[in-house]
Amino acid sequence: MGWAKPEYDAIIDKAAKLTRMSDRIPLYQDLEKKLIYQDVVQFPLWNTITTVILNPKVRNYYLHPSGVVAYYPVYLAH
Repeated sequence: MGWAKPEYDAIIDKAAKLTRMSDRIPLYQDLEKKLIYQDVVQFPLWNTITTVILNPKVRNYYLHPSGVVAYYPVYLAH
C-alpha cells in the first residue's frame, strides 16, 4: 500500500532487535492497537488465493502479486 509512519517504523525496529519474544510481544500488541484504533487506512476483510494450472508447454507465464497478468511474453513450446 505504500503507507508508512516513522513512529511505527521505530517501534518495529526496536522490537526486531530484542532477542526474547516475551519482550517483543508487548511492543507488537501496542503497535497493533494503534494501527487498528488510531491510524487504520485500509483494513482487508479477506485474502484471495490464486491458483493457476498450466500445461507444461506454457513458457514465460508469471503470476504477479497484484493479480495482473501480461500475456504478451507467453508462448507454447513445441
